[in-house]
Amino acid sequence: MRLMLNRPKSRGELRLNTADMHDYPLIDPKYFADERDIQLAVEASKFAMQVLATRAMKKHGIRLWTIPFPGCELEVMYSDAYFACLARQQTSSGLHYVGTCKMGSDNSAVVDPRLRKATPKPAATASLNVGTTPKESLAPSS
Repeated sequence: MRLMLNRPKSRGELRLNTADMHDYPLIDPKYFADERDIQLAVEASKFAMQVLATRAMKKHGIRLWTIPFPGCELEVMYSDAYFACLARQQTSSGLHYVGTCKMGSDNSAVVDPRLRKATPKPAATASLNVGTTPKESLAPSS
């Protein structure tokens, strides 16, 4: 079972690697920089455990893993600390990095509510990515 935080509070960072536009950028997703995200991941893990323990799942032969995940062996299996460790060990971007630039009037906004550049500082713009990011999969399902 894969768990996802669709609206994390943590904010990553994208920076230019070099002045060469063909070089890959430097991406630091800063997963779990906001403690609320790890708390939510722990709660989601506990809920997943409840789902996996249902009669319907057992009917299909679903069993809980009994071997601690590498790197989390010092934590008590299925404890909050174990789930937090597991989240930190296993979190990834999924399929690809995606994000939007904030619109608003505070210091973290890239554009104002009228789509004008929000900061007076000089800035190179690679994309005016202020649209919403869909939380559902856009991939076709079979």
